[in-house]
Amino acid sequence: MKKAFSYQRIGAYLIDVLILSVILSLLTFWIPQSEKYKKAVEDEEKLIEKYANEEITEDELSEAYFNDRFIIEKETIIISVVSVILSIGYFGTFAYINNGQTLGKKLLGIKVSSSKKELTNYDFIIRSLLINDGLSSIISIIFLLFITGGMYSYTVFVVETLQSIFVILSALFVVFRKDKLGLHDLICKTEVVQFR
Repeated sequence: MKKAFSYQRIGAYLIDVLILSVILSLLTFWIPQSEKYKKAVEDEEKLIEKYANEEITEDELSEAYFNDRFIIEKETIIISVVSVILSIGYFGTFAYINNGQTLGKKLLGIKVSSSKKELTNYDFIIRSLLINDGLSSIISIIFLLFITGGMYSYTVFVVETLQSIFVILSALFVVFRKDKLGLHDLICKTEVVQFR
């Protein structure tokens, strides 16, 4: 089968992210914001304003900002959990059930397949965790439960940076490699092909 073009893969991914964002919003808009959350957001805005007016130093901003960020993320942990489940379900199980296609891939005439092995739901879930920030999100949720304040923020920053580097490298592989395989494709022994 003919390999998918880079623009097809990127376009399908953007369509899928838009679809997931809408679904996530519809599933979580009813979750009320706690007073702690509102206060942390308000404090964060004031901090940024103080820093812009040179009333506080960068170190003071960082310390207070990371503490506010921790509170915000702790208060929205349900949304994070729903987001991870939705992402794994959509890019993993839904794609597996639909012969390697998400809605974005279906619209652009491409699908995930493998010439090396029969793909399982597990393969799609691992692929999803690697490329869609699922792994870093799960690690962040676990850290959120067991690490406090500034330590959480610094640790999650490192995890998210590593995930971002992986995603960027994977995208560069897709664009510049002759076989159009991303890092996640190489790890999971998958490829994205045209089906029309």
